[in-house]
Amino acid sequence: MKLLAFAGASLCILAAQAYSMDCTRASTQVEHQICSSKTLLKADQEMSTTYSKLLRSISDPEIHAALIESQRRWIKAREEGINDPASADTADDDGAKASWADVLTKVTQDRTNYLRKQTAGGSAFVNSALNQRKALGPSGKGPFAGYSTECMFIPDRQDPNSYTYNCFGSMSRQQDDRVCTETNDFASYSAETTRTVIDISGGAQHLRATCGIGYDGIKACPDNAIDPKATDGGWDMTASADQAKNSTAGAEKLKLDPESSISIEDADWMNACLKDKSFPAPSGSKQ
Repeated sequence: MKLLAFAGASLCILAAQAYSMDCTRASTQVEHQICSSKTLLKADQEMSTTYSKLLRSISDPEIHAALIESQRRWIKAREEGINDPASADTADDDGAKASWADVLTKVTQDRTNYLRKQTAGGSAFVNSALNQRKALGPSGKGPFAGYSTECMFIPDRQDPNSYTYNCFGSMSRQQDDRVCTETNDFASYSAETTRTVIDISGGAQHLRATCGIGYDGIKACPDNAIDPKATDGGWDMTASADQAKNSTAGAEKLKLDPESSISIEDADWMNACLKDKSFPAPSGSKQ
């Protein structure tokens, strides 16, 4: 699985308690920007309070862990991905540069609203995680099942001072000794998907098949779970050593992740993958 690259930058550690800006210890440019703007500092404090309140309300350990990781990576993305408008050749219709503090305030307020969002009488984050667990069923409980996610702020092509927060990564499901993984990556405003089928035998992992969507150099995934006319089901059954190394299953970071870009509905090929040990080749074909 390819990992999304982020530029190195310092990041405050987010523990189970609320993240709260200590301006006497501000060290990064973003932290100094927060502390220099009353409006931005207030927005950051409101986000911290909202996050802390939500975290204290969650007793489920897997959802609790998911929220902590979610907030950690959001802070990391804000630290590394919101550019100072003064450093870019951008301006509004009046020719005035946008304020970095204003841009940071907007994304921070958006995050607070996300943490506050309610559905069905409860937290939208919690309800989404519960629905995710229900959809995964037993396939979400194995040692290789779960989510690994990276998130980033992506500037609008027409307005570089307007950002959307997007998450990409992998979802793995497991049934007995079969692991099926879908991975989404993002580069240059385009998404790429890799699907892998791994069998575990004698404690060793064996890459059975792989295919891709939007990738050059990787066999394109069939439109359906398999191509019944192809002896290999339309999948690459002869992966290279590098592909096998990069596709090795690992214990995923989270069992639940409401911010994952992949849903069960988007990866319905996994149902066939998990149930049929001959997948992806059609029944009776030679491999």
